Amino acid sequence: MRYLKRSLSVISALFVVCILLQSCIRPEKSTETTLAAETETETATEKTPRYEKSTPQNEMRAVWISFYELSMKESYDKSERAFTEKAETMLKNIASASFDTIFVHVRPNADAFYPSKIFPFTSYLSGTQGVDPGYDAFKIICDIAKRYDLSVHAWINPFRVSTNNDITKLSSDNPAVKILNDGDKSNDNCISIIDEGIYFNPTVPEAHKIIIDGVREILDNYDVDGVHIDDYFYPTKKTPIDADEYSAYTSGGGTMSLEDWRRENVSSFVSAMYSAVKSYGEDKLFTISPSANIDLNTETYYADVRRWCSESGYCDIIIPQVYYGYKNESNPFFMCARSWNDLVTDESVRIVYGLAIYKSGFDDDRAGDSGVYEWKERSDIISSEIKHIRTFDKYNGFALYSYSYAWGNNVNEMSKKEVENMMTILY
Repeated sequence: MRYLKRSLSVISALFVVCILLQSCIRPEKSTETTLAAETETETATEKTPRYEKSTPQNEMRAVWISFYELSMKESYDKSERAFTEKAETMLKNIASASFDTIFVHVRPNADAFYPSKIFPFTSYLSGTQGVDPGYDAFKIICDIAKRYDLSVHAWINPFRVSTNNDITKLSSDNPAVKILNDGDKSNDNCISIIDEGIYFNPTVPEAHKIIIDGVREILDNYDVDGVHIDDYFYPTKKTPIDADEYSAYTSGGGTMSLEDWRRENVSSFVSAMYSAVKSYGEDKLFTISPSANIDLNTETYYADVRRWCSESGYCDIIIPQVYYGYKNESNPFFMCARSWNDLVTDESVRIVYGLAIYKSGFDDDRAGDSGVYEWKERSDIISSEIKHIRTFDKYNGFALYSYSYAWGNNVNEMSKKEVENMMTILY
């Protein structure tokens, strides 16, 4: 009997050892796989993910500051002192929240928030385009940013001259006015006046030169970390905008379809812009923020984002505007964000995700029935999205659109809670 008990004890001990060994060698699911599995279930979209990577070492934390947020147009006091105080408050708030980068809207149209020999002063400082406000707004921002150790990227809308198609609304020193009024008809095709407004023609090399010369002017005069453009490429799909140019192309033996030809022209411009920025040093960054809808980029804006993410020489960082919640019916956040991660295949390209703090507390009318109230029902969407994208292998950071919805005049109770929840993971 004693022998039997001893044998049973040995067998039990061996059984326990086997169980322990099995638990030690069983492979665990990767964080990314677990998150993906959770996100693809209905319940996973309704809760904060349970897994997250630690904060990446080189994570960019950026904020867009739009020309509306820089505007002094509605201010009673438009002085340099008033602008400086405004800029000081904005950058202090951003830096205090552990952010490190700002995209500053210095050329929203064919105008400038700084003294330029190419573009007139913006109306958003003095109230009238072409009127000197008496100070250099961009220099003020750069000086303050240096004190707060913030990286500054000069943000421009390259092709947009005006959203109003009345040329008489522009100042006499606007390049579009100069071109159309100089009596030299050979350059008139640089400017397109369409229902959507006035634009530099995306197919004309002379138009490209004006825009890129403006970028060189910024890099010559300001100690910026980079140049940033967003999703304003082709303003319309209508053929009159480039009908003459395409006709000349095909008459000369060109065989590309209109769509491919448009994409090629935009890519040629982007490549030239990248080269111009890099001529000031490899440390200068060129960043692009396209629409998050990949097909919309390629088929409507003629922005060949697949090419820009898979070949070198187009951008350093791609920043898709993934302005969606988890319940968006046409483009749910996780699927969209993951598709962009997979799109980046060139080792020289990094990805930073644009996130929609501006939707906090509002209906999302384009999200479908399931997602329309998501941003009013949850105050942890941004923090959840950051946790998710941190698990992607191509991830390099995130950017909030935009300042005023996180700390400024457009803050509401939900966005305030979103920022509070976000701050708990920015360590």
